[in-house]
Amino acid sequence: RKNNMSKEFIDTVHGVYSYHPKKLFTGFKKINTGVAFRLLTDVVEILSNHSIDHCLMFGTLLGAIREGGLIAHDEDVDIFIRESDSIKLINVLFKMRELEINVVRYDGSILSVMRDGEYIDFYIFSNINNNRLRCQQYIYDKYYFNEFVEMKMKGYIFNVPKYSELLLGVIYGEDWRIPKVGKHAMANSFRSKAYRKIVRIMKNTLPVSIFLFLKNLVKAIQ
Repeated sequence: RKNNMSKEFIDTVHGVYSYHPKKLFTGFKKINTGVAFRLLTDVVEILSNHSIDHCLMFGTLLGAIREGGLIAHDEDVDIFIRESDSIKLINVLFKMRELEINVVRYDGSILSVMRDGEYIDFYIFSNINNNRLRCQQYIYDKYYFNEFVEMKMKGYIFNVPKYSELLLGVIYGEDWRIPKVGKHAMANSFRSKAYRKIVRIMKNTLPVSIFLFLKNLVKAIQ
């Protein structure tokens, strides 16, 4: 919910949660790994204490698996949750606030919380069919999130997908083990070389109206 005073509101079982939204842009900050890690451990403790199913995601998962910690050139912390757990997440916002962790963005599919200048993005994935999950432009097979396992990072326990290495290959490419500054998650299978080649062929051979219709149709099915 919104009003005209630059505040936004989220309904929870504990009352209406109000916050001041902030614009968060990729490429404008470098993570403070110490501050961000303390934020992560505090948030994960709350999630675990309230039985909110979650796991590390994107660059945070990459850092945990590849480097045993947060990536120094990353920008934030990323956590995966399912849409079915999103209400539980909303209902612990006041608990986070007790630790000075405050919401700075919420659009229904991504919820961001911040403390001391560092923030966590919760990616809320919903079902699009029996086999796939989606959060905005990110589409992945459910297979990767069917089972989580615990891993220790800097003395703390975190949930990660059981097949994290396979998932990282999908997200960042087969050479995900090689550090690359500025390399971000691939949105979905549409980024594949095969897809781009098919799109080029269709674009060069079909009438524009038919090309746009088929392209939109494929995206809707995905």
